[in-house]
Amino acid sequence: MTLEHWYFVAEILAAFAVVLSLCFLAFELRRNSNHVKRQSMDLLTIHRVDALKAFYEDEAMASIIWKGFAHEPRLPAHEWARFGLFLYSFFLLFEVAFRKFDGKELDQTTWKSWQDGLAWWLQQPGVRSWWKSDHPGYCTSFTEYIDHELGRVDVHSVEAKSIADSFTDLHRNLEGISPNKPVQLD
Repeated sequence: MTLEHWYFVAEILAAFAVVLSLCFLAFELRRNSNHVKRQSMDLLTIHRVDALKAFYEDEAMASIIWKGFAHEPRLPAHEWARFGLFLYSFFLLFEVAFRKFDGKELDQTTWKSWQDGLAWWLQQPGVRSWWKSDHPGYCTSFTEYIDHELGRVDVHSVEAKSIADSFTDLHRNLEGISPNKPVQLD
């Protein structure tokens, strides 16, 4: 073989090596993308669980949340503020998930579970009332999405009301007031 033949063989081998390295690069990018998606989902799930801890780790906050959900009776201003901050942070978490789904970082199945969870939250009268008040800081597309979902999801106040009433009864029992006796306000 002449030097010119070796040159062509080397060119073919080099082209083959370039194709191989591009295939490897595509494989690694896909693998890395899947890894980032899994990490993202894990992180969102951890934050979601942390947010829900208020329901079972802090009885006072759980009482505020359920009473806020029921929106009946109205919460005192300081409790409404705590309820609002809780919802604000929780909706920020939903916004992160929304943006990740919009950016193709969450798969359809995972997003469907988040949508179902969001629908449960939006059924609560107090959550709806809070959302309809001033709530700056969310991106426009997320705000439009929540507004759309509010129109799609029906109000379901029975569950929140019954749980809120159980907290009221618990507090009355602790204070020695009969659960059936109305509280006299001064």
